[in-house]
Amino acid sequence: MIDRDDLPSVSAVLLAEQDLAEAIRRLDHALRERRYKRWDQPLPRGYPAAPLEWIGFLVAPLPAARAVAFVPHDPGAVFDLATWLSAAWPDELLVAWRRFRGGEPVAKFLVGGAPRWKDGDDPDHEVAWHVPRLPPAELRVPPRKHLPDSAVAVEELLEGVVEAFPRDLRPPAGCALVSYLERRSPLA
Repeated sequence: MIDRDDLPSVSAVLLAEQDLAEAIRRLDHALRERRYKRWDQPLPRGYPAAPLEWIGFLVAPLPAARAVAFVPHDPGAVFDLATWLSAAWPDELLVAWRRFRGGEPVAKFLVGGAPRWKDGDDPDHEVAWHVPRLPPAELRVPPRKHLPDSAVAVEELLEGVVEAFPRDLRPPAGCALVSYLERRSPLA
């Protein structure tokens, strides 16, 4: 049995999109709306980036789910980033997942720019309300397609993908690295 204290903190946002290039194009568009520009180079050595000034992702295909995973360099920012992406794609269901070192995984299911329900314990800092454990009855939930329906199912689907990033800054075969810089950054 694996000790959770030995596992790194990791996170991902899952989108039901089978084409890696199209997923990256959509990510580019969503972050441009948030005033970011593509910045596919590392930050200068020793540069003290502000929170969310630079955002890096491993973009990995998930053939079993007919989806892609956006694995952010900063696992702690995943639920905020997921709200941005969900706002850019309001008619789609997104699954945001995070597992902090030593903790249990949490998945949040987003529609229209906000988490609508979750699986696991999390304080819900990205919104001003408590996210329920089941989808609200009045919510028109977009098709789930082949996206996982629990935090454990996401973890199993991502096995091998999330562990390679951010420790190894070379993408695994078939994956891509993309990064973005806030336009107000002194580096822009």
